[in-house]
Amino acid sequence: MGHVSTNVRLRSAGLIAASLIPALATFGQSTITGITTFDFNTGSTTTRNDLPGFSNVGTGTPYEITYNGIERQITSITTATATYAPAGTGLAYMRRSGAAEDFPNTNPNQTSAWNALLSGNNSTSAHTVSGQYINTMEALFTGQNLLTGTENLFVNSGDANNVSGNIERVDYIFPGGFAVTAQDAFSIFERGRGLGDLFSGGANGGFKVVAITGIDGSNIPTAFGSTIISIGDDSYSNGGVGIGVTPFRYDVFRYGTAGGPELDALGNVDIGPQGISGVLIEAQELAALDEIIYGYSILPEDVNLSGNLLNWADNSVYPQNSGTSVDIDLVAGGAARFTNTEVPEASTTAAMVALGGDGWRSVPAPPDGPQVGTLSSKVCATGSFTGARFRFPMGLP
Repeated sequence: MGHVSTNVRLRSAGLIAASLIPALATFGQSTITGITTFDFNTGSTTTRNDLPGFSNVGTGTPYEITYNGIERQITSITTATATYAPAGTGLAYMRRSGAAEDFPNTNPNQTSAWNALLSGNNSTSAHTVSGQYINTMEALFTGQNLLTGTENLFVNSGDANNVSGNIERVDYIFPGGFAVTAQDAFSIFERGRGLGDLFSGGANGGFKVVAITGIDGSNIPTAFGSTIISIGDDSYSNGGVGIGVTPFRYDVFRYGTAGGPELDALGNVDIGPQGISGVLIEAQELAALDEIIYGYSILPEDVNLSGNLLNWADNSVYPQNSGTSVDIDLVAGGAARFTNTEVPEASTTAAMVALGGDGWRSVPAPPDGPQVGTLSSKVCATGSFTGARFRFPMGLP
């Protein structure tokens, strides 16, 4: 179908928002209240320096940025009612408007990435940040690192640090599709509040979600489901407190020149601390049980729901002058599917490890003590195993 015109459902932290269309369903709690994680060493470290826009404004000294190659990946997600485990990964596509570009101010064809700052600050020039150096949005969001993401995802202009772009929709695609079951779910995380209500470190941004019910040979959606879920600003905010992610400071990188392709400019340095908050959406809330879906799309708050949502280049549907009111600092990792399964007790559980596009599997839980293991073509970081979770000396517990 070309547009969505019926059965629009609004959800705010698991509650139905005000007033809307008949036959609204009752949703379960959607705020993510806990996660367990695994620090995965990709073995890929990169140091970048002496680049345009990498000058420390306080000293004039060029920054030296080291990406440590370690990705913090999710092994389980908990809500108020259930626990979910990773069940597979898909692909991420950024749909760009193609509007006239005024780099870097308005609708730039831009890649921006924030990375958790592990060492250094705004008065030092040597920084170490989490994850790999990634300079495309698709690769960034197909990855599963909780400590990286993008800045101002749907902002076209008006950001004081020129961190804006021309992205109007994000499609997370599972090319083979799958039949919806009552156990399937998706998670969406956003960087925002620092310490809940105690720190006004930036609200968690709102967005809309719709199931993809048809795709073509190029993985472009040809049909959306008839249900849209709207997540309001701060409706799922808990600032990372209690969910297994300590609030952190971060650096923001972007293209230094039009067309990039390298992230040669710093959009912001040593910002925060901010936390991560998340919402979990059951697939059956987006589509009927047993219906085949191919993933889901994230839409901006200012999208015109009466228009053709498939056409991301239509300015009347996806405004190309969106300002910071639609700001969302999306966390990487949305290209993953989760399943509601019984989780073993911590004393007997296995560590869940990411093996890439084929999804996750369990490995036997080792005893406490330093562990190093080789999995697929990558190497696990060294750390100590406690119960169902590896803990690593990264400075971010």
